[in-house]
Amino acid sequence: MRIFSLFFLFLIFSLDCIAQISTDHYLVEFTDKNESPYSIDHPELYLSPKSILRRTKNQISLSQQDFPVNPQYILAVKDIGVKIVQQTRWLNAIVIKTSDTSKLRLITSLPYVKKMLKNRMFPGAKIDSIAPAILKKAPARAASLIDYGEAFSQISMVGGIPLHDQGFLGQGLSIAVLDGGFTGANFMRAFDSLRANGQIKGTLNLVGGGSYVYQGTSHGSNVLSILAANIPGVMVGTAPKADYYLIRSEDTNGESLIEEYNWVTGAEYADSSGVDVISTSLSYILSADPSTEITFQQLNGQTAPITIAAEIAMSKGMIVIASAGNNGENQFWPHVGFPADGDSVFAIGAIDAHGIRASFSSPGPTYDGRIKPDVMAMGVGTTIMKSDGTVGTGDGTSFATPIIAGLTTCLWQAYPEKRNMEILSAIRRSSTRYLAPDTLMGEGIPDFSKAGIILSANDIPGLSDGITIQPNPFTGNFTVSHLPASVSAIDAELTDLSGKNVYRKDNIQVSAESSFTLQNLSFLPEGFYLLRIITKNRVYVKSKGFKTKCTQLKTSKELINSDFARNVF
Repeated sequence: MRIFSLFFLFLIFSLDCIAQISTDHYLVEFTDKNESPYSIDHPELYLSPKSILRRTKNQISLSQQDFPVNPQYILAVKDIGVKIVQQTRWLNAIVIKTSDTSKLRLITSLPYVKKMLKNRMFPGAKIDSIAPAILKKAPARAASLIDYGEAFSQISMVGGIPLHDQGFLGQGLSIAVLDGGFTGANFMRAFDSLRANGQIKGTLNLVGGGSYVYQGTSHGSNVLSILAANIPGVMVGTAPKADYYLIRSEDTNGESLIEEYNWVTGAEYADSSGVDVISTSLSYILSADPSTEITFQQLNGQTAPITIAAEIAMSKGMIVIASAGNNGENQFWPHVGFPADGDSVFAIGAIDAHGIRASFSSPGPTYDGRIKPDVMAMGVGTTIMKSDGTVGTGDGTSFATPIIAGLTTCLWQAYPEKRNMEILSAIRRSSTRYLAPDTLMGEGIPDFSKAGIILSANDIPGLSDGITIQPNPFTGNFTVSHLPASVSAIDAELTDLSGKNVYRKDNIQVSAESSFTLQNLSFLPEGFYLLRIITKNRVYVKSKGFKTKCTQLKTSKELINSDFARNVF
């Protein structure tokens, strides 16, 4: 293990780093990884045990994509006399720095160099706004086992309180936060427990070099506080017990394409370290080719380097949660940014405390017609901890993103056997607009409590019974079909997600086609319902039932099948 650790650090930090990105930077992309000293048989040389375990658990095969860039290619470029800034194994490229154009010609003449791109700089980066604290009415203390202080509303509105009350606070999972800097996070009281418990597992500075990330901007510290603050009565975050990797990839002095490659390298570092969830409150609207302007056609989930890398990260079994962007009122670019356009990337928009979309929140769709953002969280008046240790509020999709990222981590902790897309699917299905998503609010506001109920259904044995509900969702009537041929009469119960019985009908005669219909249900409010079908010998559950209730029933009855009934009247 010690040999691996030293080798891995060499891969990251033996590359020369610089204090500030400039137009003297170039991306050099290679054609292949032929004759690489790395192999699929020895992943311990370039991946941590946790990263290997994630691949094994999810049946993800290793490939040359996982190999670092061929060291001989890097050495050949360095010998020409340029500075090597960093490398990205997923894109098989390096970033160099030089002002000597004659050396660039020598590099492009190498037989294994595919292409070279010159960096392009833009005016200063936009950081989400921070304001003095907007004091909210304190909720009743009995509402939760944790005193969240001013953070209660932003966690409660997405159903995170019950998840925390069950003890799921992120323990055992890790989150990588990619941002522009974490000024103050090394001494802020909000992170005392992170430091005391050793929950900061790694840091990487891809802008200034080395591992010191407590510089650049406090934006990353604000984001981290939404995730990890732990001062009961003042502010508690969405995943205060998770482990963290802090990665500075954004240069706040300006916007440049190289920052996207910084992000790629940071995501690779997270992957190699075994990170579970990436939370990134960064959104780019730069062309992947510095010689051309950005066009809407490039917003297709497969053009921007950062989006390509985010999709690769998802393919490695991680979850990538990214801010949709703050361009809702931008006449030049009224769209989500990169990497939020990724098909698998979970893009987060901003709403206020009343669930109303913030006008600045970037809308979809993508160029290829996919709905973005995916879901929404509080990004107006979001409670944060400022670098001076005081409570403040912030506006922006940057601050909505860690709300979802932290609770997603806690949900995954509760259901560790699930894969990344199963977790995200449950969050989508729990959301207010799941059945009618749009390009402003995506699938709406999620409910992590309901997402847990959705996931729990897969723990009920015998899910292949085949009983169906049509239509589903229903407005007042629905028909249950494909019951076992031996069933001639049943009792039916509907319960809401709190377990309250809202409807029951006994001795319903099953038709010759093994079906029956429940009618006149339009009195039910919109929501999710669990249908229990009771026969002489069995109980059939049709929905994502409560784990505890299913366990109790299982002692005397066999539970089979699972699906959803929803009233949209």
